[in-house]
Amino acid sequence: GFAMSSGPLIWSVYIFRNSIVFHDMDHMTSVFIHLSPFILMWCLRWGAGTPSIIHTTFPEMLRVCESEEEFAAADVCLQSLQGVVWCDACSAPPSDFVLPATAIYTCIWAIPYFYLIFVRWSDWIKETKRDTLYAYFALTNPSMNAMFEQNLNGLFGSKYSGPMGYMLYHLFSTVTLAATSYLLWHSFLLHTALFFFILVTAVHNGSKYSFRVFAYRYAEGQLKKHLSVLD
Repeated sequence: GFAMSSGPLIWSVYIFRNSIVFHDMDHMTSVFIHLSPFILMWCLRWGAGTPSIIHTTFPEMLRVCESEEEFAAADVCLQSLQGVVWCDACSAPPSDFVLPATAIYTCIWAIPYFYLIFVRWSDWIKETKRDTLYAYFALTNPSMNAMFEQNLNGLFGSKYSGPMGYMLYHLFSTVTLAATSYLLWHSFLLHTALFFFILVTAVHNGSKYSFRVFAYRYAEGQLKKHLSVLD
C-alpha cells in the first residue's frame, strides 16, 4: 500500500495534471483519489512528527514498526536533522517496495484491465467512442505508440501490439515509481517535500484551469453582447 500510494498514485497528480478546483466535482474527485492515500501513508509512517503515536493510539491494529523499540527509535530520528533526512528505524528492504507492488499491479489491475478494455469491450468502446487511458496515451504520445506497434507486431499482432506496448510501459513506470517510495519511507524530509510539491502543483493547475474557464466564458459573453456590432 505504501509503495503504490507514495509512488505511482501520488505522481499521477503531476502526470495527469490533476487540479484543485473546489467548484468542480470531477477535478476534486481525481485529486482526492490520488492524494488522500499518500496523506494517510505519511501519517502512518511519521505520526505527524511522532511515529510512536500510531502504536499508542491503535495498538495491535497497525503494525508500522515491528516493536516498541523501533517506534521509540523512529521518534528519536525526528529529533535531529540527520534523522529527518534519513531514518533507519523501522527499516525495510527495497524488495518490500517492489515485489508486492508488482504483484498487486499485475494481478489486480493490469490483467483485468487488458482483458476488459482490449478484448471483452474493445468493440463497444470504439462504437460508443469512450475515452480510455490507452486512447489518451496514443493521442499524446503518437511516436511512442507507433514504435510499439512496429516493434511488437510480430509478437502480438497488429491489434494488440500497441496496447501491449502501452501496458509494458505502464508496468515499467509503475514499478520504477514504486521503487522510489523506498527513499520516502526512510526520509521524512523527502516524503514531506514531495507532498508540498504535489499540493502546489495541483493548486497551480487549478488556478490555470479557473483562469482559462472564466476567461473563455467572459469572452463568449462579450462576443454575444456585441454580436450585432460585429455583424
